Amino acid sequence: MEIWKDVVGYEGLYQVSNIGRVKSCDRIVSAGDNNHEYQHIKEKILNCKSYGKYVQVVLSKEGKVKCFGVHRLVAQAFIPNPYNLPCVNHKDTVKTNNRVNNLEWCTYKYNNEYDDRVEKCKSKISTTLKGRPLSFKWTSEQKKHISEGVKKSWIIRKQSAIMEEIPV
Repeated sequence: MEIWKDVVGYEGLYQVSNIGRVKSCDRIVSAGDNNHEYQHIKEKILNCKSYGKYVQVVLSKEGKVKCFGVHRLVAQAFIPNPYNLPCVNHKDTVKTNNRVNNLEWCTYKYNNEYDDRVEKCKSKISTTLKGRPLSFKWTSEQKKHISEGVKKSWIIRKQSAIMEEIPV
């Protein structure tokens, strides 16, 4: 059964469902022109687009347009987050499956290492752009950043940029 709840911060404007759909709410708004004072906006399921791996939707409020990941909207509406965790993980690793039972709040570290993602990515990140092996040990500073939740991929990209600057 599909259950609808208000999108956090867009109450009365948009709702998200437990199966990952988003809709605009039926409402009357100021038309903003001289010919019409008010405009009726009918309830409608919004088109969500896949940009990269994640499904996203565009919402507007007070003339400002913003893009949101549908998985985050579902998690904010349906999953308690008492520890204020920053990430939403897809349990089955399918980024388009935004059903509430497939989502969980987690840390950056957990999200990055979920389902052995780091191991799966090692073969893709085995060489730099110049063809040199990307084998280095984490410095104590890097380990500290990782423990605080900084993504390893960000550190690897930063390391690759530094290596690219070194003459061959």
